Amino acid sequence: MAVWKRNGEGNDVAVGPDRVSTKDPQTQFLASTSALRTSLGADAEVTGRLSFSAPTRIDGKLNGDVKCSDLLVIGETGKVDGNVRATELVVLGSINGDIRGAQRVEIGPRGRVIGTVETHAIAVHEGGKLEGACRVGPPRAGVHVLADRRPANEREIDD
Repeated sequence: MAVWKRNGEGNDVAVGPDRVSTKDPQTQFLASTSALRTSLGADAEVTGRLSFSAPTRIDGKLNGDVKCSDLLVIGETGKVDGNVRATELVVLGSINGDIRGAQRVEIGPRGRVIGTVETHAIAVHEGGKLEGACRVGPPRAGVHVLADRRPANEREIDD
């Protein structure tokens, strides 16, 4: 996989030892691969809960929930059977579960999500699939009931 950077003339150029002459159309919209760390390789399968605080990419299979307080990329070979919480989420593989708490969700051309999605913004690329309920908007306001701290003689009485 090549890493693309914009040169001073506004053109995209490949950098790194595995440069190629054309862009891979399915990864044009991803964050730079240098910003991601691979957490689960394509040949790995894990059951349980995973939690990350740095940008992370999952290329293997996870049977369980995942939480990431940064960018989470589910790679082309990645499959998550469980709920996902991430600040930003890019789905190139598949998720069978609910997505909550995301600022932005992006489903790539071969990405697939089956479940409820709650996010501030969503983009589904041509060929991507979303099967389930979707709620786009600001987070629900929490209701906090506060005790009235005024003395009883100062409180208004409703008739």
